[in-house]
Amino acid sequence: FNTAESSLVCNKILYAISCLIRNHAAAEESFSLQYASTVLPKALESDRDSLISRAIFLCNALITSDYCTERRIASLVSTVLPVVLAKRGGPYSTSTDCLENTIHLLLTVLGSEFGYFQCTGAFRSNLNAMIDYLRSLDFLRDNHELLLLTSVLQQPATILYPRSASNS
Repeated sequence: FNTAESSLVCNKILYAISCLIRNHAAAEESFSLQYASTVLPKALESDRDSLISRAIFLCNALITSDYCTERRIASLVSTVLPVVLAKRGGPYSTSTDCLENTIHLLLTVLGSEFGYFQCTGAFRSNLNAMIDYLRSLDFLRDNHELLLLTSVLQQPATILYPRSASNS
């Protein structure tokens, strides 16, 4: 992903993969469990906003798919969150697409019980730093999903996932 040409090619390849696997249960599962751990982090670490947005979009699509399993969520969360949240000073760039896709992904992940506990456990300080950064950007200050994300994180886990709280 070092040159503009290779980044463009990678972006097109990721787009093609995304088109081929989405809405096909076996293909989604195979990609998520066998290839995502290699492909998505490399794309997220790129300096090309279009490639980052494409990777975040694909991850989001795989998590929100009708065919999504807990195993897939676990695999994608453990693959993608460390890369996304490692950029404590702010994600990627100030590209509106990257930032809005990041917010949407975090909200999607927090919407699953496993993702919520991953985010609020091991990644809590990184997640808080990311949200603080996002809230500091004027053009995102009133973003509905960012406000919702902040609200979700302020809720106790026992309210969001009472079944888990009763099992502990």
